[in-house]
Amino acid sequence: MELLFSGGKPSINLVMKSMLKLRGAALVLLLASALRESLDRVILSLVDENLVPARNALGELGYSPESSRKLIERGKIIAVKEKNTWYTAKGLLSEFLSRLKP
Repeated sequence: MELLFSGGKPSINLVMKSMLKLRGAALVLLLASALRESLDRVILSLVDENLVPARNALGELGYSPESSRKLIERGKIIAVKEKNTWYTAKGLLSEFLSRLKP
């Protein structure tokens, strides 16, 4: 199996070969996920408040760790992952969660 990264830099040829192997739907999902994560990082960088672990912030609102993870995966919560922890801005949570409830 070829590695996409060698010496810390991505090999553009191997990346392109790997992307060409993906079928249309898989590529769209990959790009959509990358775009959402990038937008989340930009939005959170503009928020003027400290980031807190999403699990803690959502836990205070009554969400289980599993529900918190699903909300983040589905793009319902703006969050960024650093190492193994998702972080969010508490101020954004109430606005986004209010849209989830009819």
